[in-house]
Amino acid sequence: MTAKSYTEWHIHDIVIDNESSGHYGLDITVKVSSDKECIIHLGKSMTIRTPWQGLCELREVLEEADKKICEMYEEMEEKEAASDDNTEEYDVNLLGDDEIVGVPC
Repeated sequence: MTAKSYTEWHIHDIVIDNESSGHYGLDITVKVSSDKECIIHLGKSMTIRTPWQGLCELREVLEEADKKICEMYEEMEEKEAASDDNTEEYDVNLLGDDEIVGVPC
């Protein structure tokens, strides 16, 4: 019986922002193995090795997180736009009088 040959194919390297990695970011390397697994190296200290189903589940969860963060940004922009619409600008009396003249611009 012949020994099974094991091979890994490099897919991509990226660096992402990560609070514990400082300004250098976190190095992520993604590979696929001949065992039909996805291998994700997170920095030098952690590796995720998962079959196709685990990869699909991880992708779905990351997509959900992405959608939630996008919704949060959209809500924030809507609130900022609404507050800009409700903010009135005023001319200030620079003549030294004690009274501030409030005149919407």
